[in-house]
Amino acid sequence: MNTEERCGVYVLAFEDAQWYVGQSVDVVRRYVEHQANHGDIARVYFKSVEPSALDEVERRMVALLEHEWGWPTRNIRLSSLPKGESELFDLLSESDFERWVRDPSFYLGAGSRTDLDGQARKLAARQAELETHSRAQDVKRLVEEYLKRLLPLPLSTQTDYWSLSCLPQAHDKTLVRLNLNWQEVFTLIDTPSGLLARIMHEA
Repeated sequence: MNTEERCGVYVLAFEDAQWYVGQSVDVVRRYVEHQANHGDIARVYFKSVEPSALDEVERRMVALLEHEWGWPTRNIRLSSLPKGESELFDLLSESDFERWVRDPSFYLGAGSRTDLDGQARKLAARQAELETHSRAQDVKRLVEEYLKRLLPLPLSTQTDYWSLSCLPQAHDKTLVRLNLNWQEVFTLIDTPSGLLARIMHEA
């Protein structure tokens, strides 16, 4: 297998019936790394993909396994994406949605948190780890304020319209990443001089 043929998206099947989707420009090297960290890999599947399409194909595969087929995965980053492709107007009453369109500062309150089921359990360890971070309270305050300014009912629209992942990458300084209807829109990064907020959409 030459270098170009090693670039693609792979799926690992584990002995406990869980799955993992990943991507790499050198899948052979990445698989060797997985073998060193996971002793229960039962099967591996691979699809050759152009480098420019890796992110999209990986995202679609995670969505297919978790959302369409209901198969549990060990993925953290992409599995924290909203479960549906719901539009906001499907989640609010017609009058509330129309009022929010006229006045984006319109706020109905936090609402009630939806059932996060298996996703919450999978992310619990990283959430607990984040709570021990020296800037945890600042992170919580900034995320809550951002959601309040962004959505009229933030808690009631979680998982269907937006989602939050904590410490999404082990070797990164990113503390939280917020995805809005499948798009990454807000990230908080830990820097020596303080928290850096990165917003990926226009106000």
